[in-house]
Amino acid sequence: MTDLRIDIHRLASHRWLRALIITITLALSAFVAFRGDDLVNVLVVAVPVMLVVYWLLVKFPTLGPLLLVISGMLIPFEIALTQFSSVNASMLLLGVIGGVWILDMIIVRKEITFHSDRVFVPLLLLILVTTLSLLTGQLNWFSIEGAPLSGQLAGYGLYLMVAVAFVLSTHLVRSERGLQWMVWVFLAVASVYLVGRVIPSLTIHAFNLFPRNAFGSVFWIWVFALSGSQALFNRALSLPARVALGIIFGASLYISFGPGLSWASGWVPAIVVVAILVGLKSPRLLIPVGLVVSLIVMMNLQTLLNEFWLGLSHEHYSASTRVAAWQIVLQIAGKNPVWGLGPANYYYYTPLYNLLGYRVQFNSHSQYVDMIAQIGIVGLVLFVWFMAEIGRIGIRLTHSKRSEFERAYVYGALAALVAMFVSGFLGDWLIPFVYNITLGGFRASVIGWVFLGALVAIKYNYGRD
Repeated sequence: MTDLRIDIHRLASHRWLRALIITITLALSAFVAFRGDDLVNVLVVAVPVMLVVYWLLVKFPTLGPLLLVISGMLIPFEIALTQFSSVNASMLLLGVIGGVWILDMIIVRKEITFHSDRVFVPLLLLILVTTLSLLTGQLNWFSIEGAPLSGQLAGYGLYLMVAVAFVLSTHLVRSERGLQWMVWVFLAVASVYLVGRVIPSLTIHAFNLFPRNAFGSVFWIWVFALSGSQALFNRALSLPARVALGIIFGASLYISFGPGLSWASGWVPAIVVVAILVGLKSPRLLIPVGLVVSLIVMMNLQTLLNEFWLGLSHEHYSASTRVAAWQIVLQIAGKNPVWGLGPANYYYYTPLYNLLGYRVQFNSHSQYVDMIAQIGIVGLVLFVWFMAEIGRIGIRLTHSKRSEFERAYVYGALAALVAMFVSGFLGDWLIPFVYNITLGGFRASVIGWVFLGALVAIKYNYGRD
């Protein structure tokens, strides 16, 4: 399938475009003049920095996706907007990288190019439906008001940012070497965090050094998937390198089934990744691996019952509370099941219903129940279609000739894709809910969408089928 191309020379010949450019230039000039010397001083410093950033991102396009992956893990910087909304480094970089990509196509290449593939159809429709839900969310569905407009826009922005991150990665990861840098740097940074989690005396320092909301379920999924797949399938790696990857994988397993056993969003997706990777490597090993996992679960059955089902001594919902919450949220969504009630709105309607004797604001702790309530059944179907299209591309890549690294990456990405889908049943990890994981959750979720975008990039940017 050929790329979609827009010729800038032909586009620039339109009078309306030239008029728009002149208008924007005059408006910016007037703004600078109105603000005075302070703004000029800022621009004197900012413009050279922006030019250097522009040059780096154009010269090394994969640097953009790499920064998106690690910035949320390393840069605690945030700009507080509301109680539940803070703009973090990942979001700011997303805007910068997207802007540089567009400017490069317009100014340098003189042509706007987008990949033309089925995977972008449900993604585009999903954004359109989310936009429609945002508009219909302004209607009075209940006797009380829904979320404030700031909360609705924040919820809408999360859907939009996920889409942009995925699209950018599909277009900017243009070489196997660039993808290797993304994987190895991500695992290197993750390893520093893992050391802090494995050694008890360093755990508090790990929590203080890294932003905690950067290590949600999606982070762990990709640590498992990338370290495990490269160790198992990349025969081009030296033995010490594969052993090192095995140590990373083992440390992640220890944390998930040890200190983090009460957190189902950590160990359940881990089981999925392990099962898929082992099945791809040798289906005969599935039975012994399954027995080992079952043994671990049985040995900790009482802890799991206390923490996960009953919710004793744990800050998260118990499973029984989740089921009750799902029933109420779906009942709320029944007001408009097709398009949903709009981003974030249902959270403000929940006090109208009795949750196990309480009338409080709560969320569903489920990606898919959230979607039905916010963007309706149509939005959920489009999201599942989008995930299925990514899987289709990954499966096709397994049947084509690839390097050892690429083959391992494809296997890992497919395992991570399924694990991400499963994690959605345990929380809003894929597209964070603004009143639960909040905008800060984008630090972790963007990791998954960038790496999934890189899976599509293997097909289009440097390995066309």
